[in-house]
Amino acid sequence: MKENFKICLQQHFFNKKLTESQVEQLVSLQYHLKPEKIQQDFNQPKTHQKALYSILSGIGIIGTLALTCMIIFLNISQIPITEKIAKEVAKNHIKLKPLEIQGDSIEVIQKYFTELDFSLINSKRYNNKSWQLKGGRYCSIQGFTAAQLRYKDSSNHIHTLYQVEHFPELLSKIELPQEQEKPLIHYAKGLTVKIWNEKGLLLVSVDSTQHLHNK
Repeated sequence: MKENFKICLQQHFFNKKLTESQVEQLVSLQYHLKPEKIQQDFNQPKTHQKALYSILSGIGIIGTLALTCMIIFLNISQIPITEKIAKEVAKNHIKLKPLEIQGDSIEVIQKYFTELDFSLINSKRYNNKSWQLKGGRYCSIQGFTAAQLRYKDSSNHIHTLYQVEHFPELLSKIELPQEQEKPLIHYAKGLTVKIWNEKGLLLVSVDSTQHLHNK
């Protein structure tokens, strides 16, 4: 239904053509409503009128392009914010950029993240002997500064855990599950992305098992 609406809307604007009378009215506005000047211009050779028609047609095309861009923008803005986050962190995870700080505990690497306005937490989901913290680096989630922590599980699969403040601007009115609840799950670039709220922070984890297996 949405696609049909777009097509009909675009065809409507592309098929719009100005009559000679409408052209005269537009030119009248351009010349501050001076009818004698309009009459003089339209007594000129047809090439002059054709040039004018070409200019007005160009304006119509520009307007149609602007309308198309607006429709695309509205479609993008309708994508759920959690889905945008999932795609962003999955892309960053696959790159596996070098760690900026190495350490096997939150307390050790916390000293590096001085630009954060919050303290890193030991997530309950990653706080057992099955997970080994390797270090972290700065990153961003939807433009907000975040910490990207890297873990290895008992099978040496790499997992990425993102921690960022739960800004109202970031998630609006979305209520995320707490750490004791089942996380929100998205799939992006063949990876499993989990999103939840823990101790007032937004946490996002990426499971790399499938990505590494495909390699």
